[in-house]
Amino acid sequence: MDATAKLDDEDFADAVIDFYNRIRNDIPEEPGAKVPHDVKAVAFPLATLRGSLDVLKDKLLEDPAPGKIKSSQIIAALHLFDALMTGAEHPFWRYVHALKTSNRRPPSEAEIIRRQMAVGLLRALKQAGSLSERSAAAKIETECLKSYGMRITVAQLREWNTDFQTTRADDPEPDRYAAKFRGKAGTDTNWVLKKGVAQLDEFFGKPNR
Repeated sequence: MDATAKLDDEDFADAVIDFYNRIRNDIPEEPGAKVPHDVKAVAFPLATLRGSLDVLKDKLLEDPAPGKIKSSQIIAALHLFDALMTGAEHPFWRYVHALKTSNRRPPSEAEIIRRQMAVGLLRALKQAGSLSERSAAAKIETECLKSYGMRITVAQLREWNTDFQTTRADDPEPDRYAAKFRGKAGTDTNWVLKKGVAQLDEFFGKPNR
């Protein structure tokens, strides 16, 4: 599969399902094949979710866990997952449509954690090198792209930092991450940058097996 080729919707769906099945059945990628990042970004989480349901189902067979998760709930989850993989009719699609047409779409919990980390690195870099916000953000953008192929822009970093200074000003996580990124070598700008971007790669980077 050529990672540079633009897939139309039908080919994209087929590519996701194919790669999902390879992950699920532990089939190696074909030699020389390059799976597009957006295909991986969908297939990996789906395979992880499906595997988690399998583990949960097996656990319930060993211990019904009264009052907690029930077998019937697993069936409902599998039904929803089936719809995700096949496009089968399900109320979930009405929900997706409602989200798309809504103007109220706050970031997910996972996305908030990503932004907390990115803003923490921005602040750590500013403190370590006495840099302006724009200069620190530019260093992060350059290092992310150069070392890991990640696309995190100056505009995003500055927007997120403003959000954590205003709407989310009571959130302590960005400053906690900033302290963590600075560590004992708090004034070594290059060390802070490389350490922080390496950790961002775990949350922003391309998924791998």
